[in-house]
Amino acid sequence: MTDAALIKRKIKQFILSNFMQGEQEQNLQDDDLLFEGGIINSSGAMMLVEFIESHYSIQVLDDELFLENFASISKIVNFISKKLKNNNTSIKMNFN
Repeated sequence: MTDAALIKRKIKQFILSNFMQGEQEQNLQDDDLLFEGGIINSSGAMMLVEFIESHYSIQVLDDELFLENFASISKIVNFISKKLKNNNTSIKMNFN
């Protein structure tokens, strides 16, 4: 599995378990609009950022907190991948 696929899997699991309890994975597509679609609200956004920072050991800077980085799973995966690449960090197989 590629790093992007691992990131996507983990982000999707996080969103399903924290914001879409009881929903099936196929009900959440990679390009679904998370905020505009009402899946995640502002307090949920902070939970998501905290999860990303702790799970991937990256810092999300204030000037990176834009909808363009977090609008969908695809955008989140791209954002995390870029941050990890800039930090020369690879994904560890941690599914806890």
